[in-house]
Amino acid sequence: MIESPLVPFAEDLVVDLSATGLTDGNGLREAVGKLLLELLGLKVVVARISRISGAMTNVIFRVDCVEGPSYLLRVYGQGLDWMFSRQRERLWSKILAGCGICPRWVAMFGNGRLEEWVDGITLTAPMMREEQMFEQIAKIMRRMHVDGSLAIRTLLAEDPVNNLWSRLDRWQARAVEVWDRVVELHQGRQAELKSAKSFLSMPPWINRLRKDLETDQDIVVSHCDLQNGNIMLRNDPSHVILVDFEYACWAPAAFDIANHFCEWGADYCHPEHPHLVDYAKGPTMDQM
Repeated sequence: MIESPLVPFAEDLVVDLSATGLTDGNGLREAVGKLLLELLGLKVVVARISRISGAMTNVIFRVDCVEGPSYLLRVYGQGLDWMFSRQRERLWSKILAGCGICPRWVAMFGNGRLEEWVDGITLTAPMMREEQMFEQIAKIMRRMHVDGSLAIRTLLAEDPVNNLWSRLDRWQARAVEVWDRVVELHQGRQAELKSAKSFLSMPPWINRLRKDLETDQDIVVSHCDLQNGNIMLRNDPSHVILVDFEYACWAPAAFDIANHFCEWGADYCHPEHPHLVDYAKGPTMDQM
């Protein structure tokens, strides 16, 4: 494998949110100031740190310095590394940023990273379904599937081997392992437990999907998590970019597109049912 040059990385540096807290306190500012000094050699004063809502597996902040650019600070969630490959995420993100598909990583530390700050907005679920917006999303997905795949195959000498099925099998097996513990912790939430238990009976559905996608499918670089929170509209120049490639893998293009269409009906900020999907909000045949 040919690895492209990576951003500065210090595995022994960590941001301990349990110690510094999630608010704009001195502890968190000092921790980020230390990151900027040790990783980038920047002696800057961190003026303000603001937590950003919307992330589900990570905790993210905007970091504003007295002088110089702003950054996005992403602190990884605990106990999730078994679900995906951090090495793949950083290698692929480096290349995809060069293709203009995602933001540029600035530095990495033991439990997170610093990214360039993107002036713009994260899409809402209704925005994602607007005609002009979903046309932009379709274009950048095609760039990722075509240009991104070519760049990663070329620079990393990777063969496009479908990783989707092994991942789904691994997740389903883990769900079976932890199910009894989940029931024990959430005994008072029977309705949610009944809904979640359906995941345990998914192997036949996975096998059916595997069979349907086995023939004549392009295996491409796929995001696999294109919900509205992972799609941004930049202010200048005005165009869509994609963020958070932790679930990305080689997969059938049809799966990545279909998974995105499922996200049209999701609302992860719903106060009572963030786990439910309204498939009636999916695209029409004309939109597809």
